[in-house]
Amino acid sequence: MSRDVDFVWSSVAIGDTINAVRFAIENKTSLLLSSFPAVNSYELLADLNTSKEEVWASLAYEAYDLGLVPFSGKIKSIRIEPDFIKVFTKSEKRYTIAYENINLFSLNNISGLESEFDRNFCYNEVCDWFDLRSGGEEEPSFSIPAGSVIQAIEPYPSHRRDGYEYYDVYSISHLSDSQLMDYEYSDTYIKFMIQKYSKQQNIDLELWKRDVRKVYQITPKQLRKNINWLGETHETC
Repeated sequence: MSRDVDFVWSSVAIGDTINAVRFAIENKTSLLLSSFPAVNSYELLADLNTSKEEVWASLAYEAYDLGLVPFSGKIKSIRIEPDFIKVFTKSEKRYTIAYENINLFSLNNISGLESEFDRNFCYNEVCDWFDLRSGGEEEPSFSIPAGSVIQAIEPYPSHRRDGYEYYDVYSISHLSDSQLMDYEYSDTYIKFMIQKYSKQQNIDLELWKRDVRKVYQITPKQLRKNINWLGETHETC
């Protein structure tokens, strides 16, 4: 083994998704977490009716406990070369890994595969979180008209007020880069739209925060024989 190689692995999983962590556990293979997943605690897995955040955290803890995550959350970026993987950490260190096979679940923070994948920007997934200053005593409901920039409005149980049940809401919109800079797609505009779409009359909102995540379409082209693409057609970062 070359003195410049820090690890030699026959197989490795790379990615940040629930499926990547599951794969590493089921196959007892090392996992390079290229980033942390873009999920929130209220996104549910349809098959389990459990939040994606909780499932990911539980699986990640199991993978850590099994010793399958050598770099924990320290990875800044990864470069994949024909015979080696180079891992760059947030503390500006570099590690070289010799590998035989890669099981790839994500391209987030990955370089070296530009000729093997098309990665095209689709839209910004914008999540606006609002506190209900009034109208949250009962779970609110909304009627979103066709053609609205808002894709979904979701109420969720809030923990802001102790002692009784209360609801806040978040909305999801799909915006271009130019729309992100336009007032008509600002969090203030979204707030007015949510109030307009509400079936309750007394709803009053205050912005908590706005999260913006970029969504890309991933199209594999001619992959190396030792790279197995197991990711989705779209990914969020």
